[in-house]
Amino acid sequence: MAHNNGDVIYKSAVQQLHLRFPIVNKEGKPQTIDFSPIANVKVGVETIALNAHRVQELK
Repeated sequence: MAHNNGDVIYKSAVQQLHLRFPIVNKEGKPQTIDFSPIANVKVGVETIALNAHRVQELK
């Protein structure tokens, strides 16, 4: 969701985003990616490291 508080020139706005991906891959092996839990992040932190691994080998 995008949000802008606005100012003296522009009105505040909120824009919700909804994406649909109608393409379905019917070939190959299923894939799963597991992400490690994310620790508490303090307000103001702009980036965090994501750790992930795939469950199976893809060949």
